[in-house]
Amino acid sequence: MASHESFWIAVAAAAPVIALAAIVALTDTARAAGLDRYAPDGADPDLIRAAQKLLRSGYAAGLVNIVLQAVTLLLALLSLAAGHDQAPLIVAEITAPFGIFLLFAGGMIAIALRIAAGYIERGGPPILRPLPPRRSR
Repeated sequence: MASHESFWIAVAAAAPVIALAAIVALTDTARAAGLDRYAPDGADPDLIRAAQKLLRSGYAAGLVNIVLQAVTLLLALLSLAAGHDQAPLIVAEITAPFGIFLLFAGGMIAIALRIAAGYIERGGPPILRPLPPRRSR
């Protein structure tokens, strides 16, 4: 067996978990895909375009993460099957933390999309909407 067998076992266990988390994050991002279709008629087109850019970024982060984890899993399984390292250990040491970073980035994008969707539905951020008139006592 490989001299780094336990390392590759850990990598083979972590990669699918990270990829599954990326798939779940992608579904959250996909829920916001209808921003342009379901926006009210008076919605700010610049805000819709910004939300669409965020959406594409979220998709890209998720897809890159899934492919990255699939390649990492493949390298780990090949290393375990061959009995020696098929790739430098640094490859797996970089891909797992980078995958977790991409999960974080995708989560932040999903949050930003939900905020943007709320702004689009309500006609803009609260700071840009006029305050209701004060009632006199």
